[in-house]
Amino acid sequence: MRQKRAKAYRKQMAYYKYNFKFREPYQVLVDDEIVLESSRIKLNLAGALERTIQAPVKPMITQCCMEALYRSKNEDAISLAKRFERRRCGHRDATQEDKGAKKPHDCLWDVVVVEGQNKHRYVVATQKDKLRQRLRRVPAVPLLYVNRSVMIMEPMSSVTERARELIERGKLVGGLNEVATANNKKRKKSEDDSGSESESDNDDEKEGSEAEADKPKVKKRKGPKQPNPLSIKKKKKPVVAASDKTVNDTKPEGDATTGKKRRRRHHGSTKNSDEGDNSNSKPQSDSDIAAGNEEKGEDAGEHVSRKEVKQAQADAALAKGEEASGPVEPEE
Repeated sequence: MRQKRAKAYRKQMAYYKYNFKFREPYQVLVDDEIVLESSRIKLNLAGALERTIQAPVKPMITQCCMEALYRSKNEDAISLAKRFERRRCGHRDATQEDKGAKKPHDCLWDVVVVEGQNKHRYVVATQKDKLRQRLRRVPAVPLLYVNRSVMIMEPMSSVTERARELIERGKLVGGLNEVATANNKKRKKSEDDSGSESESDNDDEKEGSEAEADKPKVKKRKGPKQPNPLSIKKKKKPVVAASDKTVNDTKPEGDATTGKKRRRRHHGSTKNSDEGDNSNSKPQSDSDIAAGNEEKGEDAGEHVSRKEVKQAQADAALAKGEEASGPVEPEE
């Protein structure tokens, strides 16, 4: 088979497959004449059908066509036809011998055309021109015949082309509506099932179901019930005031676990540290306070030591006539 013709046949069968729901393996009905022609030219009929359609096929022959082959008394054709699947047409009555049998082309017409359509999706292989002309009026009927030892597939008829355009236009327009109707059918079916189950319940259960049906249905909220934890800001710790902090830090004196708070010494200034040390020291005596006052009262330019102050006090006491226990020894 030439490449151009094979491509056209493959494309044509794809139209039948996707628009008219043909499925593999394709059912091919053969008549008595094409079997006789194949046996005459020594053609492998099943292989030629597969090469032409380019897909697996299932050859079939009717009872009336088989009777016509028996009348021809061609043993090669009869043995070839016996390999095919027998299709019961119902025209031949076994009790009345051959009185109920029909002509092969009438038998094929009755089997293929059901209510004006190719209901069982047959591919017809016949050598009769009149039968092929009649079948061209029926949409979606692929036709095959043998011409000089070559299997030929007829192009689509005008009726088939028109049916294909209507189907494709319906898909474009009614695609969304078909989905909606399918959903409505599912809802009705679920409602019917729920109604049949409620009828089988007791009277008390029926009353309860009716009361629940009267109540308005609450729509369930879809989505997460809580916010996304990644989108929530972290909680800030409350800032404690200085006064509250000092109050919280103070503990009772009797508590054994209490300890001195560590004081940090700043390297920048030593004045605050000296003042802190003086504040923690014991109260001074009267003599120390007087000595300190005398030191403060002196001029800033003169520097008087403590030894000289004590020597002056001792000399003053001797001058007043007080008795001294002993001479005052000068300190080193």
